[in-house]
Amino acid sequence: MTILTQMGNSRTFHRFSVCLPPMLLCAAAGVLLLPYFSFCCDDAYIYLRYMKNLAGGHGFSWNPGHKTYGITGPLWVLLCTPFLCLFTDPVAALKSVALALSLLFVVLLWSISEFYEKSAVRRFFICLIVVTDPWLIKWGMSGLEVPLTLCLIAGGFRSFLLSIKAHQPPLLGTVLLALATLARPEAALVLSVLLGADAVVNRSLLRTISLGLIAVAIVLPWHLYAITCFGTPIPNTFLAKSGTRPASAMLVKTVTVLVGTYGIPLLCLLIRGFVVRKRRDALPLYVRFVMYWVPPAVLGALAAFYCIRGFPVGARYYLMITPLVVLVGMTSGFRLTDLVRYRWAGLLIRTSMVASAIAINAGIQYSQTWFVTRFPRGMDERLIELGLWLKEGTPPDTIVATDQIGVLGYFGERFVYDTAGLCSPEFIPATGDLQTQIRFMRERKVDVYFHWAYGAEEVRTATKRIPNDWATLLGIVPVTREGSAAKGAPAYCLVFVTKNADARGAGRTIRVTWAARYKAHTDVGG
Repeated sequence: MTILTQMGNSRTFHRFSVCLPPMLLCAAAGVLLLPYFSFCCDDAYIYLRYMKNLAGGHGFSWNPGHKTYGITGPLWVLLCTPFLCLFTDPVAALKSVALALSLLFVVLLWSISEFYEKSAVRRFFICLIVVTDPWLIKWGMSGLEVPLTLCLIAGGFRSFLLSIKAHQPPLLGTVLLALATLARPEAALVLSVLLGADAVVNRSLLRTISLGLIAVAIVLPWHLYAITCFGTPIPNTFLAKSGTRPASAMLVKTVTVLVGTYGIPLLCLLIRGFVVRKRRDALPLYVRFVMYWVPPAVLGALAAFYCIRGFPVGARYYLMITPLVVLVGMTSGFRLTDLVRYRWAGLLIRTSMVASAIAINAGIQYSQTWFVTRFPRGMDERLIELGLWLKEGTPPDTIVATDQIGVLGYFGERFVYDTAGLCSPEFIPATGDLQTQIRFMRERKVDVYFHWAYGAEEVRTATKRIPNDWATLLGIVPVTREGSAAKGAPAYCLVFVTKNADARGAGRTIRVTWAARYKAHTDVGG
């Protein structure tokens, strides 16, 4: 007993006990993240091509020599580009950075949880619910800017809490959140809400203006560069996606996604809003206001922004704030269980809450892992083969057009027009209008066109709508695209060669190399 007592009182044992929960959380996150190490969504290859061009001295460009604002997070490009030189596999470089940042986020989350809950056991299970978030796991390892945004926002929010409690200006928090806007522009909402809360708390307009000027000074160089090179400080992704969905439809989808995944913490927040009781802690009211109501306020502002603008968004667009909302919601739920008369009943309710939340996460996670073992190189091999055919089987000056540009552009290494407008803003006026897109492609002398269809009916419709006097069908390749399963039908890539390719003598080469690589067919079942 004496030895055990000495161990318990030793500084080493205390440090180990303090570090053990975040270590276990990082281990759990690693187990969930590693199966996604080889998974890349199509947009991740857009980032990879931008990084490749930046490293090659072409600046921020999708097509070398043609600078365009086709990425959402320039800071993600700047951060990851140096790592491409350290790895033989660019995807491995991207994923290694994402994994490291995801684990750093878990540590930051654990640190933030101390503001809400002193019990290490409660903190552990609350953080475990966040760590098992299926969208956090999937998109954190997708190759996109998600983990960088999460780290900057979590670090900024933590710095704001520390500064407010210490009655100090949140300088570090402002810097981190300003940087977050260069990873995900919507992070400006987080910064705005927190600066507004700081203004209300301290009643100092001069201080808020000063902090705002610091944030502007951080992001201004990039925006000046964007205006100079791209002609706009707004990413093409915002311009291309804005208004593509009715606000009412996006509202329904937003409620479905958020309630379906985060229903328990959101319900706890709702109940807490109507339950008034005297707080036993010594935290001032303004600190509790920032802690408990800023994250839900940001979530509401994001949802309103996306719905009003008609963005076709999913769960990953809310990931910058949903981990903090889950943390606040589950903490509120645990505090409510303390009102229960019997301690055993409160413990039973808390256990049920944790088990239910993790079970919901596990169910969604299971539905999202169908592609993990099928995509050893991040995407369907048949899609990658199409990109390699472009590189090896078409002339170097071939001009390509498609609305799914990531894999085809990265592996194909050809000049690629994005008919969705993300990397080719000249196509934004033609978004969703196939005939206008064809007119634009005629004017830009496109040689090869990839058209995507979901299901046999869409394939037949596409072959009728694309005029024979402009392009002829080379073949149809069935492709399992991440996301296509949500449409309830397989995806088909229809490959066309245009009359422009024939006119300049490239059409024959394209047809010969296609026939050599693929069995010629023009029917879906071929």
